[in-house]
Amino acid sequence: MFLRLVKTTIFSLLMAVSSAQAEEFTSGAKELFQEFSTCQTSVFEHISKNKENYSLLGKFKEIPSSGEWFNTKKINKDSSDEIYRFDKPIKIAGLTAVAVGYAFFKGDGNGYSDGDATYWGFYFSEPPKEVFIALRRHFPSVAAMVFLGDSYVNMKVLQRSGDKVYDQGSIIESNTSQSGAKSYFNCSVQYKILDENKAQESMSKEDESLLNELVKLEKSELSKLCFEDASKKSTADIHKAAMACSALGKK
Repeated sequence: MFLRLVKTTIFSLLMAVSSAQAEEFTSGAKELFQEFSTCQTSVFEHISKNKENYSLLGKFKEIPSSGEWFNTKKINKDSSDEIYRFDKPIKIAGLTAVAVGYAFFKGDGNGYSDGDATYWGFYFSEPPKEVFIALRRHFPSVAAMVFLGDSYVNMKVLQRSGDKVYDQGSIIESNTSQSGAKSYFNCSVQYKILDENKAQESMSKEDESLLNELVKLEKSELSKLCFEDASKKSTADIHKAAMACSALGKK
């Protein structure tokens, strides 16, 4: 009788744990977010090939980059951001995702952040700290993020891709632009067309002076200047961000 009671208790506990785990993730959400959290644009191709696995999450469409993402659309004519709101919020690690975003900027090829840039991500009902703590238990790339100012960041500075270099990475930041949201976990890929030698040759005295001043800043200050969302900056701010990235490379 005692052994039967123990077995019944263990079975009940296992069922409770299994149920709790199921409630943490909407079907297909864990696999999709695992792919998303790498911040590789290959996620778009992966969705196209395995869309049936994510059919419960929402509707998808083709995007300028190869592959598919959620069926986002512009909701503000003055913004390049496209938003898709879930009919029913989805659960990711117990968090509530109310919408996803996508933005593609076509650059003119004249320097940092004037190359093509792509942003995509999830809007959560919880603030950045809660999002980070919940997700880091399941996703190694989130656990590798560092706290910077009031955001969590995981960026790779100026990687090479043929004759181009680019920044690629992720950030969890406060964002209340979408109803019911408190944070936005977004990935970005921002290309810089100019190579390093050409950039150095064409650097003005003003830029040399700015670079020398920026190098004196702490690494955390430079990282913040370098990695803040370029879509929210003025032309002057974007230029300063480029110089901050260069200064960061000298640390």
